[in-house]
Amino acid sequence: MTPKDASQVVRVANRIDTTSLQTARTFRALLEGGPAEGTERLVAVVDGAIVAWAPSGIHDDGSGWLWIGVDAAHRRRGIGTALFDRIESRLGARHLRTSAGDVEGRAFLEHRGFGRTNVSSVLALDLERAELPAPAIDTLPVSAVDIDAIRLLYREGHDDVPSESARAPFTDERFRREVVEAELIDREVSSVVVENGEAVAFTLVLANHEDGRAETQMTAVRRDRRGRGLAYAVKVASLRRARDAGLRTMLTANDLGNAPMLAVNRKLGFTASVVVEDYERRTGTTTSPDSASPTTRTSAR
Repeated sequence: MTPKDASQVVRVANRIDTTSLQTARTFRALLEGGPAEGTERLVAVVDGAIVAWAPSGIHDDGSGWLWIGVDAAHRRRGIGTALFDRIESRLGARHLRTSAGDVEGRAFLEHRGFGRTNVSSVLALDLERAELPAPAIDTLPVSAVDIDAIRLLYREGHDDVPSESARAPFTDERFRREVVEAELIDREVSSVVVENGEAVAFTLVLANHEDGRAETQMTAVRRDRRGRGLAYAVKVASLRRARDAGLRTMLTANDLGNAPMLAVNRKLGFTASVVVEDYERRTGTTTSPDSASPTTRTSAR
């Protein structure tokens, strides 16, 4: 994949993953930044047109990750299998992580020895119709603070998300790529609570202003400040800022085991939209061929 492929890839990927917020501009910026060490970005081309793309990489703990998406009109022709075989050959016999958002994607992974580990629900809120109370706690847009001020809090949020299996490790490099350099993060809409000069709660929001859609990337509260309604406060503040900025739909993803955050989102009026399941395959698991093309989902890298 090269930066000039951005427009075609976004058209294909956004049809497969209807919750994706990438635009040609933001995706091209991502590609121009170059892949992280150990990352490879592949495309499949038929008659001069990109019909699939598949990024993959290696986490700091040695485990691998991948995403494969094949346009619906070109499935069951072996394209997904060819991409997976290339990725598997490159990554070798290591622990692999991915996710799936539809029946075909799940079947593709299960035929290759992957097992489901976590289930999350993508929730949606119509910002134009939502009744959003004024926050009872003062917040600031994230643009008002040094972005590095939330790094340790971001780590706590990452580490504390409920999971049936170990999550990929958090690193400063991952924070740099996911937050500091992320083109989609809207720092005017994202909100933070600051107490005594320290960030104690935040919500980061990804926004596609071209389509009027946004998504909460993460909400985190410092461990010694939990139970005070701070998560609700930053969520409300970000939703109000998003609406004021002209955004119409807010998405958020919840692990089904994260009861406190599910309660917050239901209180705000979010309703279920898409179910996404995490999968992994441990070292030494055998694979078997299948003709179905995968439509697995993960964050764009």
